[in-house]
Amino acid sequence: MVIACVAVLGRKNNPLYLENFKEPPTPLKYSFLVHASLDVFETRGIQGGNVVSSSDLGLLYSLEDYLIYGYETRSSIKFVVVLDGDRAKDASGKVSRFFLSLNTAFTEAASNPFYEDGSKIESKSFASTVKRLVGEFS
Repeated sequence: MVIACVAVLGRKNNPLYLENFKEPPTPLKYSFLVHASLDVFETRGIQGGNVVSSSDLGLLYSLEDYLIYGYETRSSIKFVVVLDGDRAKDASGKVSRFFLSLNTAFTEAASNPFYEDGSKIESKSFASTVKRLVGEFS
């Protein structure tokens, strides 16, 4: 099980960070998969009319070759991970831990006084942290 793509989406579903970790790079394909997951976020994020607080939404949907997982913070920032490979039963636990680490990295990047809320994350530190987390996941 390998992470093919990691995405961070803003409050207005705008891409703040989208990185492809599979060769050859196919950013449009992963961009489509990530944005297709937004409907599932809306469906699962609202229960009884109340917005659920920070939560790991788990497996959003699966395709032939991909598993798409989602996490939404209390501030409506969404994390999406696209997994490529076999459908391992223990992936949920690993993905949950990945999301917690990604949330910490995002919080650190967003806390930078030079970061403008809602803009693309261009921090080299954030990118290297995500790359390290992806490497540890595999």
